Amino acid sequence: MYQKILFAYFITLLILAKAATAQTCTAIGQNPSTAFPVCGTKTFQQQSVPICGIRNIPGPQCNTPGNGPHMDKNPFWYKFTCYTAGTLGFAITPIVLNDDYDWQLFDVTGHQPDDVYTDMSLYVSMNWSGESGITGASSAGTSLDVCGGYNQPLFSSMATLQQGHNYLLLISHFTDSQIGYQLTFGGGTANITDPTMAQLKDAGYYCGPVTAGIKLSKRLKCNSLAADGSDFAFSPAGPKILSAKGVDCSSGFDMDSLVLQLDKPLAPGNYTLVSQTGTDGNTLLDACGNALTVGQRISFTVVPPPPAIMGAVNTLPCAPDQIQLTFPQPIRCSTIAPGGGDFILSGPSPIRITGATGNCDANGLTQTVTLQLDQRILQDGDYKITLVNGPDGNTLESECHVLIPSGGVAGFHIPPQPFVPLGNIIPLPCAPDQIQLQFDQPVRCSSVSGDGSDFIINGPSPVVVTSSTTTCDVDGFTKTIILQLKKRILLPGNYQVQLVSGSDGNTLQSICWQQTPAGSAQPFVIAPQPAVLLLDAAPAVCNPVSIKVGLSTPVRCTSIAPDGSDFTVTGPTAVHIAGATGICNSNNLADSIELKLSNVIQTAGDYVVQLTTGTDGNTLQSECWQEAVAGQHLNFRTADTVSAAFNYTLQQQCRITTVNLTHDGKHAVNAWKWSFDDGDQYTIQNPSKVYTSLGNKQVTLTVSNGVCSDTQDKTFLLRSEVSALFDVDPGPYCPLDVVILQNKSLGNIQTWKWEYGNGASSTGPTPIQMQYFPSQKEEIYHIRLIVENGVHCQDTTDHYIKAVTSCYIDVPTAFSPNNDGQNDYLYPLNAYKALDLNFSVYNRFGQLIFETTDWTRKWDGTVGGKPADIGTYVWMLHYTEKDSGKKIFRKGTTVLIR
Repeated sequence: MYQKILFAYFITLLILAKAATAQTCTAIGQNPSTAFPVCGTKTFQQQSVPICGIRNIPGPQCNTPGNGPHMDKNPFWYKFTCYTAGTLGFAITPIVLNDDYDWQLFDVTGHQPDDVYTDMSLYVSMNWSGESGITGASSAGTSLDVCGGYNQPLFSSMATLQQGHNYLLLISHFTDSQIGYQLTFGGGTANITDPTMAQLKDAGYYCGPVTAGIKLSKRLKCNSLAADGSDFAFSPAGPKILSAKGVDCSSGFDMDSLVLQLDKPLAPGNYTLVSQTGTDGNTLLDACGNALTVGQRISFTVVPPPPAIMGAVNTLPCAPDQIQLTFPQPIRCSTIAPGGGDFILSGPSPIRITGATGNCDANGLTQTVTLQLDQRILQDGDYKITLVNGPDGNTLESECHVLIPSGGVAGFHIPPQPFVPLGNIIPLPCAPDQIQLQFDQPVRCSSVSGDGSDFIINGPSPVVVTSSTTTCDVDGFTKTIILQLKKRILLPGNYQVQLVSGSDGNTLQSICWQQTPAGSAQPFVIAPQPAVLLLDAAPAVCNPVSIKVGLSTPVRCTSIAPDGSDFTVTGPTAVHIAGATGICNSNNLADSIELKLSNVIQTAGDYVVQLTTGTDGNTLQSECWQEAVAGQHLNFRTADTVSAAFNYTLQQQCRITTVNLTHDGKHAVNAWKWSFDDGDQYTIQNPSKVYTSLGNKQVTLTVSNGVCSDTQDKTFLLRSEVSALFDVDPGPYCPLDVVILQNKSLGNIQTWKWEYGNGASSTGPTPIQMQYFPSQKEEIYHIRLIVENGVHCQDTTDHYIKAVTSCYIDVPTAFSPNNDGQNDYLYPLNAYKALDLNFSVYNRFGQLIFETTDWTRKWDGTVGGKPADIGTYVWMLHYTEKDSGKKIFRKGTTVLIR
């Protein structure tokens, strides 16, 4: 059918997209594990087919036109057993003959039903024809494997079934009409009808739920069992049956066992159940409608229930706050008094039971009862739990409704437990602001007061503990307690940590809740620390803007006032400190400090640095927080500044120049270093330098007085008495363009000689205007000027220009990129005077394949590194004429030939 062709075309996309119409099949019968039981003698009606499924079904490879994946679309499953080997014939008749039904048969002997989705070996036969109408297996079929698509037969050949094997038949409703079908078996030689009659196989009694269970010899239909249990009766009459329920009927259509609910427990003795016609008008029926015969009898014996006895106490943790009893038989949870009134606890310490709970299962039974206590048992000794009649008027009742006699006793022993000794003090850093206690045994974190009130510290200086912190494991225990102090301990001497009862009403508690005695103590010592001294200042420098001060021991960088107020400087001139920075290491400690001055010290002399209390309220603090004594001082010295400024004079004789250099030597300068750009050096105060070449010359002078130094550079231009100079545009020049030269020569010039590079020449200060006609596409011309004065000093200068044979811009109509050196590239020709150029090439689909803004960058006939196809290409060219400023746009085509 047309719909199925479309489905086959799009089914893969639908599976990947998890189509919204696909739903998980949940109805009984729509999954292999809940298949309908069927036999060969009945017609099975299915009035409606819910929409669900589309899981893939494995089967033979199909290559027919229009075939798509085989899936359990809107499925129902049927199960049966082969009792006589032979062929299987059946027909699926849609209620609406235009509906399309497909099917597939599986042999699931020894397999789980859902293996049909994954195990190809279970396949027997199939028919996935795309045609609508009646389908199935008959003698008219010619193949066991009918694939999907148009013009495929609706009937497959009949498969041969094996005796004793179990089979599943999938019926898939490809059409989404939800209208059903009927299934009939016939035409084959196999027998799928169970020839045996149903029998009552076994029976038994269950004292807990007060039920009788019956085991059947074969599986019978769940819907043939009367819910009121009227299919059975006791003989002789006595116990009353209230209801009946089939085992596995909540997830299937048949059962092999059932449970009868009785009105009261059965007394010990022998009982007989008899089958009869129920209120539903039948006894139990199999899949073919064969009835369990009326009058079948099955007997069972009810034995006296075992005596109910008191439970025993499970192994206890230390300091328990609940006790668990384990009973040899299940106990009815409904008989446990929630307040624990069924039990009394006695022993060395007065403990009350405040609650009792059972670990109850779905039947309301438990074998453990947990007793909740009003406090933990800390006192060691022997204890016992006695069973008594609770506020509900009874003790406890077993599963079989037998009371445990009152007076039963379960004893237990609480052994003595040690307390945790006060922990050792971890070695302390200098000037500690916290103290860490390390314990050998775990302490309960919940017993440590967060405000530190479990501890006091005694010693030479008053120490206040402000808080306690712990490092707790997942069970709430710790072996470490850190005491946070209000202030650091700076005063050396002997101290002691002492344990007291904290604000939480206890000291410290062990795992077993034993308290460490108050008054326990641990000593510790605070050792004396070295003082901070000013050592020296850095050697004198020139124009100091900072002073580096050395220290006897590292200080904390945080104790250095950033504004420099920890120091003052006095000397020949007023000096103000603008800031101070420690030369700090990775531990934020510094053994030297740089004092930044507000102005440069330019006056030589002796100066004094003195330590004072800064704006941060302290001087300097050592690593161990010891404060440096104010009033300490050290000296440093400065020198005068110098200047390397110098003068020079020039003496010229044609191309020989003598430069005389001088320096004033002020501020005790005693060293000079003259450096020239030709590598010469002089160390005298006033040297002379002779040059035989012209141009820019550089001289560098460095001077020093032993402390201060200075360097200066000067550049001067040495010219001949005459200088040949002219300007010209280097081109390129097009035909008929005029080359204009501008004479800019200097000096008392008497003669000029111009050479234009094309064989022409002239004399005089004004050059002639010249046109060039190159013999090649591009040609370079050398233009020279020679000047001379009255004493025959000459100078020469040269320029080069480019001239071209054509400036007409065009694009070739064809090119052949075959690397033969002829027309191998496509590009705008002669675009010498094109500004803002853009050249682009497009293929016949309008796709841009080449673009450039440099006219000399040429297209080599490739696209993405591969040769482009032979054919016609479109080009577009934009540019601005250099001389006129006119914007030009051109387009055209070119043919690529190989």
